[in-house]
Amino acid sequence: MVIFLGFRWWYSEGWLWIFNSAVTARLKKWISYFSMPNLAKTLFAPFKQDVGKRNRSGLDALVQSFVDNSVSRIFGFIARSFLIIAGLICIFFVLISGILMIIIWPLIPAIPIISILLASGAII
Repeated sequence: MVIFLGFRWWYSEGWLWIFNSAVTARLKKWISYFSMPNLAKTLFAPFKQDVGKRNRSGLDALVQSFVDNSVSRIFGFIARSFLIIAGLICIFFVLISGILMIIIWPLIPAIPIISILLASGAII
């Protein structure tokens, strides 16, 4: 009776559990870890808020401020782009490993039986 209940859980609620823990929760964790929504929102923001402020007036100060701000924004864009790409790569691997877990999940109860058959020489 207990074995049948275990199999019933394994192939119904267990599959939902592995989907929620192996795929959904891990994806949310990695998206949060890389702060993907925040990186996307601030993609063109200056790097570390390093913005040159104009203390003087005049064309030289305006051009210098524009160049400083542009360089800071370009550097911020590059740094955030690399982080987004790294996050997408990690998320891709988490998704692939989650899909593999979902595929392997129904086969796990058969592993002891297959192992015994392989050890006894019944399956070659």
